Amino acid sequence: MKIKYLSILVLASIICSCEVKGNLSTSPVSSPSLSPSATNNLSVGSLSGSIKTTDGNINSQKTYKLDLYKGGLFISTISTDADGSYKFNDIAVGSGYSIKVSSNNYNDFWYYDLNVVNETNTVDQIYLSPNSIIKNTVKGTIRDYSNLSNLQGALIKAFSSTGLLVATSLVDASGNYNINMPLGLGYYFEISKENFQKLVYKNINVNSGLSTSLQNLVLTGNDVKYAKLQGNLNIPNVSTLSDKLNINVYKNIDGIKYFVQSFLSGLNGYYDLSLPIGTDYFFDFNYNNKLYSSSRFTTNLGNNSLNNLSFNLGDTTTVSPTPYPSNVLVSPTPIPYIIPSVIPSNPISYSGGKILFNRSDPSSFGQIYVTPVDSFKPSALSFGSSYNLYPQMSPDGTKILCINDVLGLSTSSIDGKNIISLNKDLIVNINSQPTWSNDGKKIALSVIVKDKTRFGDTYRGNTYEIITINADGTNKIQLTTGVAHNYVSSDSTDPTWSPDSTKIVYISNPIKNPSLYIMNSDGSNQNKISKDDAGSYYSPSISPDGKKLVFVKDLIESEAKKTQQIYISNIDGSNELLLTKNAIGNNFSPSWSPDSSKIIFVSSRDTDKNLITSITSQIYTMNIDGSNQVRVSDNKSNEKNPNWSK
Repeated sequence: MKIKYLSILVLASIICSCEVKGNLSTSPVSSPSLSPSATNNLSVGSLSGSIKTTDGNINSQKTYKLDLYKGGLFISTISTDADGSYKFNDIAVGSGYSIKVSSNNYNDFWYYDLNVVNETNTVDQIYLSPNSIIKNTVKGTIRDYSNLSNLQGALIKAFSSTGLLVATSLVDASGNYNINMPLGLGYYFEISKENFQKLVYKNINVNSGLSTSLQNLVLTGNDVKYAKLQGNLNIPNVSTLSDKLNINVYKNIDGIKYFVQSFLSGLNGYYDLSLPIGTDYFFDFNYNNKLYSSSRFTTNLGNNSLNNLSFNLGDTTTVSPTPYPSNVLVSPTPIPYIIPSVIPSNPISYSGGKILFNRSDPSSFGQIYVTPVDSFKPSALSFGSSYNLYPQMSPDGTKILCINDVLGLSTSSIDGKNIISLNKDLIVNINSQPTWSNDGKKIALSVIVKDKTRFGDTYRGNTYEIITINADGTNKIQLTTGVAHNYVSSDSTDPTWSPDSTKIVYISNPIKNPSLYIMNSDGSNQNKISKDDAGSYYSPSISPDGKKLVFVKDLIESEAKKTQQIYISNIDGSNELLLTKNAIGNNFSPSWSPDSSKIIFVSSRDTDKNLITSITSQIYTMNIDGSNQVRVSDNKSNEKNPNWSK
């Protein structure tokens, strides 16, 4: 479980408030021990977790030694159980604790900046690497985006490409850090500090020989305003970009590039992102093993658009500053930042379960988060440069189904780790949610089916079709067969299973607008069930009791005003009822509570369309008659694809 970074006041007369500074090779100053008995009159908690090794040889040593420090003061020493688990009991509530893990034949591990609250804390699982493993240093500087000051005390966690925590470090008074890490590729950092947005920095390679080149980064405060940038990449001598590109954004500070964020472009090089308001930015990315970089540009508050940026081929990752392009300087009138609405303290009355959802923000792509149902306190389950869309818990609660941009249709363990591809041969429709059958034996999803049958000199092209596969990725069965002619496709998307796993409701557009259809789970007896052809239908979901169907449909009020709203109907499509008719903005991604009493969904109603802010979509709940629509999430990220599980 991830540590919650809370700032809790501790009496200075009882515990020293000085911070631990340095890197993994620096030990806290040796000081007289502070006995836990000295804190008997204070609130206490505990620190617990487990120790494992990267070589999996946990039985080579029965116990591991752990030393606990608080602000440089030694507190106590314990040893792990034979299985590597540990627990520090009766620790005074406070922040700034550090743990040193020592063992024979393994490198010491420092775990910095732990917090103790009035409940048991479980730290991230710690992995020790054998001391025979060759390491090297990753170093750099971290600054505050707003004033470019050094960010002393920022916490860095280093993860392997498979999600193992391999090192932690605190940034020193000069904003510098040094981390000794095993040689390897694809590491990523998580950098966090109170009152700042967490930054995920990806694709760090640790090589032998000289220290790894400087990894300089900036963190943005929670109060930083953002501007929206849109456009298309225009690469010399490249007419069509058929691949999505991982693009890095940097800020030029005193001639040195500082990493700000990454984002994934769409097909044909389209990009749509938000950046902190400021100057001296540039992009770079790799395409066909060549590095491309942009000219410097600036952003301002407002709906800016950087269209058709030209990228020049570079030989190194160092970009020489060039004059600002005249076509990207925009200076609209500043507009006050939007203030989020007030959120009730306990908005969801249904007791039990958890909500899986996607979050996208300036520091990450679509990553999986989980939160208890009775309080919105999300924890990240996935990290890194890959996105993981449409998370859904398996019926037995042991796996999470998602779409990974590298692995395609994938599952992970319930902690978000151990992501595996179910079938790499499938070309998954990333705009359609895959779903488990309710018996957990099969998965239904929408995939691209290539059809190059010629009609004269015209290819029929590709269509999206519904297929099912076994839960292990075997036995692909195509259920629908559409027609694509002259680039007009008849597509089938968004499958949802009936509770007895014998029926599938889905979206198809064989004649006109996308409509609701139902079929047997073997693909037979396909019938249209929606009654209205005026607007398009999206994202159906059958209630767990099998009685109702919730879905999204276009609400067309005039030629100039069309929004996406949530409707409910009987399972046969009859008696459509508009649930979000009094809401402004778009409402989408509906999903049921396990007892069929509530609907969870996403809405953009709290976003002022005249502002460019990072609050664009938040999670809401409502009763199945549309009453009691309550906002659950409250942050600057984009919340998407919520799924309510037991």
